[in-house]
Amino acid sequence: MKHASAFKPLSISTSVVPIAVFKAQASGYLERLRKDGQPVIITQHGKPAAVVLSTEEYDRIQYKEYVLREIALGEADVEAGRVMETETAIRKVEEARKTRRVQGKK
Repeated sequence: MKHASAFKPLSISTSVVPIAVFKAQASGYLERLRKDGQPVIITQHGKPAAVVLSTEEYDRIQYKEYVLREIALGEADVEAGRVMETETAIRKVEEARKTRRVQGKK
């Protein structure tokens, strides 16, 4: 999975569209999105209401949020003292693997 940002600088004249225009030309906007990855900001009553972006960009954002959440959890564990020496962690993993093998699990 590629994780570099696919976003390009927004072109206000082509990237921000009223909902009525988007509805009338949705397939054209989706085709442009597939070609250049540029998100489309949809307005309703003159105010931003939604952003349409590629599935690749959505996946990238979700992955980034997941990684940041996991880092925060790890930092919280460190601050709370929920840590162990590397050797202890390795031993516990090896013991868990042996137990799983004995129980017939992979």
